[in-house]
Amino acid sequence: MNSTETATVTTTTAPRSVRVAGMLGFGGAQPSRVVSSEEVAARYDLTADWIIERTGVESRRILDLEKGESLLDLALASSRDALAVAGRSAEEVDTVIVATITPDNVFPAQAVALADALGVPGRAVVFDLSAACTGFVTALGHAAAAVEAGRSNLALVVGGDALSRITPHDDPKSAPLFGDAAGAVVVGPVETGGIGPLVGGFDHQHRILFSERDDGNVIRMRGRETYSHAVARMSEVVLEALEAAGKTLDDVALLVPHQANIRIVRAVGEKLGIENERVSTQIADVGNTSAASIPFALGREYAAGRLADGGLIVMVGFGGGFAYSAITAEIEGIAP
Repeated sequence: MNSTETATVTTTTAPRSVRVAGMLGFGGAQPSRVVSSEEVAARYDLTADWIIERTGVESRRILDLEKGESLLDLALASSRDALAVAGRSAEEVDTVIVATITPDNVFPAQAVALADALGVPGRAVVFDLSAACTGFVTALGHAAAAVEAGRSNLALVVGGDALSRITPHDDPKSAPLFGDAAGAVVVGPVETGGIGPLVGGFDHQHRILFSERDDGNVIRMRGRETYSHAVARMSEVVLEALEAAGKTLDDVALLVPHQANIRIVRAVGEKLGIENERVSTQIADVGNTSAASIPFALGREYAAGRLADGGLIVMVGFGGGFAYSAITAEIEGIAP
């Protein structure tokens, strides 16, 4: 070959196919101790009616420390339910993600304890994700990406928080909101439907929902600002998620927003033009449970048969930071 000749090299590469990831199973769990709004109101100069009117929370459940209840108990129960619905076993799970800001211990990760208690194989990838109330949506998006890329075959995504650990008892306007719970979803390859793109954003300049170490790590919230930003950002990001998935508001069978309080849940639906029948509302006997609120709501909607006929679900969260995210999913072939 002389200097004017060019060598041609032909390579043969097998085409890479991207799998579709979908939600296969759902579960949820609450602690045993019920705290009514009457009981909360008695601690402050409030009435139960005042709390219920402004938050929608009639009761909430918190960990019963005398019984030794922990966040692990809730994560474990919800995970077992989700795996049972999916018809899969813990031995098949290769990824465990727990979205939480209130783990039982600083480390090791809550996901480590959960995977061990479930009997997940020791070579699984397990980690916690901290994004407050939008943590589950974010974790679901990353689990779906891992399944789509072939880096995971079966993922368990848990949203769980014990907000009773960081409830600001010196703030009567915020304290009545919070409860403890966990919810879980199994994610794996599906033939049809599936989870859409994850979209979101953040704005750290607005200090409206946060906690600080020198303040005891309790939740601090500027109510009016949180309301306006939550409604605006959640509504915007829902539309972005639908556009990214090639869908419209008319396609939405069920909107599952973070259950921050009843006014925010209703306002987001109204702003988007989605009637109440298509908005999941679970806050009355649950409260604001941060990362648990969306997967717990999914578990209830599944048990009620509202996911059985398929259709498009949009999940949207708004949390401290503040950060927000939304994701779509089509449910096929799952019936209670």
